[in-house]
Amino acid sequence: MLRDSWERARQDVEDWFQAARTDPAAARQILGILTHYARSREAYDLERDFMIGYGIPAAYLPEPEDGRFTPANAVR
Repeated sequence: MLRDSWERARQDVEDWFQAARTDPAAARQILGILTHYARSREAYDLERDFMIGYGIPAAYLPEPEDGRFTPANAVR
């Protein structure tokens, strides 16, 4: 039963990433979730690069908004 749940979850994630390859809104949604707690530009870029490597077009994945990684938001 647990095995079936994990397999369904894995398939759901794969389907979501598949949609993101052709749907910019889905790509932005996934990036937003993966980078929600990113506290540095490097952490943001790591997730963005992962998505690009997984076949999601870079054009669908925005750069972080200006001021997101100011010294006040930097990792201490």
